[in-house]
Amino acid sequence: MDLPLSSAVEGWLLTCSARSFSPNTIDGYSRTLKKFAVFLETDPPIRSITTKHIEAFLISCQVSRTSKLDYYVGLSSLWTWALNEGLVDSHQVRALARPKADIRQVEPFTENDIKHLAHEASGPSPYNLKMRSTLMLLLDTGLRASEICNLTIADLHLKDGYAIVMGKGSKERRVEFGPRTGQAIWKYLASRGTLQPTDHFLISRTGRRLDRDELAHRLQSLGKRAGVANVHPHRFRHTFRS
Repeated sequence: MDLPLSSAVEGWLLTCSARSFSPNTIDGYSRTLKKFAVFLETDPPIRSITTKHIEAFLISCQVSRTSKLDYYVGLSSLWTWALNEGLVDSHQVRALARPKADIRQVEPFTENDIKHLAHEASGPSPYNLKMRSTLMLLLDTGLRASEICNLTIADLHLKDGYAIVMGKGSKERRVEFGPRTGQAIWKYLASRGTLQPTDHFLISRTGRRLDRDELAHRLQSLGKRAGVANVHPHRFRHTFRS
């Protein structure tokens, strides 16, 4: 059966959902496969795609080695599934050398960095209350961007100083935070009025849940105003671990 690439991609992504892959993983695969489809320009049968097509695509991508590795993994996952389903005759991706990821040292924030960020997020406005509680929660817990974005009101136990987090592999864990962080979270939530347990902790001005890209953009903007470079969620995680 010569199934078009687009149909194979649709089947693979449906399989990912059925296997309860994380939304972030599925989104990453989807973006990679869309880029690959645009590169090919046509919608050929997946069986006709060769290692040379895939190699040319990876070479054409002017991105970091880490991103190129993500593309490789996304394509490899599709071919593994397609081979098991009998849609292709061989694994065209594994014939290529696996790209090596960038090794980057992430410097934790200094005490002055944190003071400048906290000062920039001070004040009674709902936005400042949100950003200050976000900064404090990230520093206290080392949460990943996706984890803090997925937090709901029901996940936050302010009196007892902990949150229930759904992490990688759909594994639930408990993270603790200090009284000052709990107070900052309470002030932010109180500014929003009556909330339901299913409401998300981090929302936009229109009430929509923030995603990790939006969170990263807001932290970066806060960093620029505070005069602190390279403000991103992962750096808070490194600060927490240091």
